[in-house]
Amino acid sequence: MADYADSHQCRRKELLAWFGEDWPHLFCGACDNCEAPRERFDATVEAQKLSSCIIRIHQHDLGHANLTTYGIGANTSANEWMSIGRQLIPSGHIATSDDRWQTVSVSARGREALTARRTFLLTRLLVVTVSKADSKGQELAHDEGLFQALRALRKAEADTWACTVHGVWRRGPFPVLPHTPPFGAGAHLR
Repeated sequence: MADYADSHQCRRKELLAWFGEDWPHLFCGACDNCEAPRERFDATVEAQKLSSCIIRIHQHDLGHANLTTYGIGANTSANEWMSIGRQLIPSGHIATSDDRWQTVSVSARGREALTARRTFLLTRLLVVTVSKADSKGQELAHDEGLFQALRALRKAEADTWACTVHGVWRRGPFPVLPHTPPFGAGAHLR
């Protein structure tokens, strides 16, 4: 999911490819990446740093702090490094192992790009900021009566299923919801 979220490609194209189908167009014009593409940036230096660190780790068993590349990425956040790494995997520059540890290595393509000093254009990590009001637990506007009624219904269903209220949602669609989508304002309250 993180790879999908970090991608700058058309979401429709990626989803269809996941299911073995081909979308012949570059853009669908309806997904977030097609309607408002995220900023791309020259990540050549970052890709070189990450590739160099991975290569050094595989060459030496001295411990991370003893590597010559130790600390070269201190000015970049851990989330940004993860995003950069996730983008270099599908491009074929970094490979992951098939074992349960999912270790990474620089592929032949990645080594060639590193020595040829190729340019890497990647999608900038989307940073979502939470306003101070939201971070302090301010309640969102909602219909309190409806919320309490649904809460009581969920509790009753949990008692029927002999599970926690959180388990109710894991058992599939909530049994009392209509099988057809609501039409018109307030139709979902029937």
